[in-house]
Amino acid sequence: MAIWIHVLMHLQELYYKLNHLESQKQSIEYEIIQTKKVIEKLSTFTKSQKIALFKTLFIAREDVYATYWVNKEGTKKGYSPAAYTFRGTDYIPISDDIIQKHLEGKLRLGTYAVVNQTMAKFLALDLDKQSFIDDARAIKNMCDELSLNPLFEISKSGNGIHIWFFFESLVRASEARKLGDILVTKAMDISDGIDMSSYDRMFPNQDFVAPDALGNLI
Repeated sequence: MAIWIHVLMHLQELYYKLNHLESQKQSIEYEIIQTKKVIEKLSTFTKSQKIALFKTLFIAREDVYATYWVNKEGTKKGYSPAAYTFRGTDYIPISDDIIQKHLEGKLRLGTYAVVNQTMAKFLALDLDKQSFIDDARAIKNMCDELSLNPLFEISKSGNGIHIWFFFESLVRASEARKLGDILVTKAMDISDGIDMSSYDRMFPNQDFVAPDALGNLI
């Protein structure tokens, strides 16, 4: 009998604890909803403005874009230009709807970095080996000396980083690449023991793209 009384008392304690937790949960959920509403009111950008900002910064060529794919077996993956037919050369231009799907995580976009065969709207440095954190710090120190304010983006894997520089207007791809070379070289010069072993490539990685070619993508 004493055992059953003990069990009943323990159950009552658990029910009391459960009710208390449920009330806390409801309170927290309500607070989350209210906080989201406040954030939405204070946000300086509408959805369309956010898409426009992303497009202004990260989309180079607007007449074509690439999407990420994985085959059914999961053994192959990559990016291919979106096209209307299987010919593959009737490219689909980028649209706000496509950008929104990318931002929502429904697809992964790639943009072709060289515009009008010889021009670029951004420079991106790709670091992807073990020393990428130290190398990125060295480049940041160099940028501070030059009063540059790049955007640092951790890669999807977490084992690398893209360092983005955005231009106010289109510049020659060759000039953008010269800037990248200077930053990497100077960062090694001012940083003791830094050899930039994590440096993989820059975007654009071409000075010129033929009229019928797409060039490199990021």
